[in-house]
Amino acid sequence: MARLFILAFVLHVLVVAAGVATTYTLLKPDTSLAGGSATRQIEYHFHPVERVIVSRPDDGRERYFVLDLMLLTEDEDAEEKIARIDPLVRNSAISYLNGFGYQELRALAVPDLQSRLEAALFDDFERKNVNAPFDHVLISKMLVQ
Repeated sequence: MARLFILAFVLHVLVVAAGVATTYTLLKPDTSLAGGSATRQIEYHFHPVERVIVSRPDDGRERYFVLDLMLLTEDEDAEEKIARIDPLVRNSAISYLNGFGYQELRALAVPDLQSRLEAALFDDFERKNVNAPFDHVLISKMLVQ
């Protein structure tokens, strides 16, 4: 009986040790990617465009749609470029949002609005022959009144 207990204890210790080793192997940082490997982590830089305001009529009164946007870029030196195009981003966003009625804007889900707005900004920049110094557009705040 004592041998059976010792054998069970040893097997239990081995199973726990194997679990710990597996967990460590799966969770440790992968150092093989260092030194110019083709796989890399993307580090985004965020640039705010605050208070893009659009007023839309609804039932005889003015309603307001306020967005704060966040422009994402991989270029850490893009701050100055993005500051220069801030008015163009605002104009493009307002022009795009102005095509919607208040109820349409209110009904849009944030991910849907975000992807549509991003596509509209890139299209507008392309029509104006301006290189967009950002990679993605996020909606960081939305207020519908």
